[in-house]
Amino acid sequence: MVVALIEGDEGQLKCFRSFVDKSRPEGSEVSCTLFEEYHGYVMSVEDFMHVSLVEQLNKGIPAILRIDRKQDKMLEKQDSTIAKMEETRVDIVSEIRTSREVTAKFDENREAIIDEISEQKETLDDRLKRIESDISKLKAKVGI
Repeated sequence: MVVALIEGDEGQLKCFRSFVDKSRPEGSEVSCTLFEEYHGYVMSVEDFMHVSLVEQLNKGIPAILRIDRKQDKMLEKQDSTIAKMEETRVDIVSEIRTSREVTAKFDENREAIIDEISEQKETLDDRLKRIESDISKLKAKVGI
């Protein structure tokens, strides 16, 4: 059922009635049309627009407020995540600096370490040769 409250002079009302009788929405079934006098209040288009707007705002504002609260929570989570990422970044930067310092110290000492190892190897080689020589002399004395 469709109810339309219209207001106008006699010519406008006849034109509207003719339009309704001749124009049907495609695929619709209209069993009858009825036109009656109405003596109650007919809201103006402007008033209807305002009422409709208020109804839509009454639906929309709570939804917007829910979205706003969710957005606030999301921003809090984002801030928390950013803070954790910053802490992690600081830790990583610190570890990289430490690694670079250790690598730099190693590079500085590498040649010295290699030289010291070479000297110790030569010393050990000399000692081993002396030990082998002493063992050979002992074997010769013992007769082995």
